[in-house]
Amino acid sequence: MTVAIMTIIMIAILAVVVLTLAYNQSRLARGVAQGRTRALYRAQAGLVDAKERIRLSSCPACKGSCTVCNAACAGCDYENVGFDPDTYYLDLETGSSSPTFVAGVSDAEVVMGQGDANNIRQIVATGYEQ
Repeated sequence: MTVAIMTIIMIAILAVVVLTLAYNQSRLARGVAQGRTRALYRAQAGLVDAKERIRLSSCPACKGSCTVCNAACAGCDYENVGFDPDTYYLDLETGSSSPTFVAGVSDAEVVMGQGDANNIRQIVATGYEQ
């Protein structure tokens, strides 16, 4: 009788330990996957922003078209192969950009390179997990 009770207690303790480990593993995997997914979508938003800046020939210094405010955007010409835009950081909540990283605010870093012979630019966008 005593052996049967001890066996039941041991099986119950083992079941609790296994269930606890399984729950912790699933919670950890869910948290990591969500953070990476958010970072991926933030990077994609940075890529879309960079493509839109090239399409509109917009410059962060003047917050508009380079043809509208040439003084603030001196040299801001995406059609010029030699134009090398500065790295900038996006805040997706406000839709603004900054030339410097701001912890807790910057959602993505966007780096655009110079154009090649066909004026094709490499764009690298990195999303941050926050």
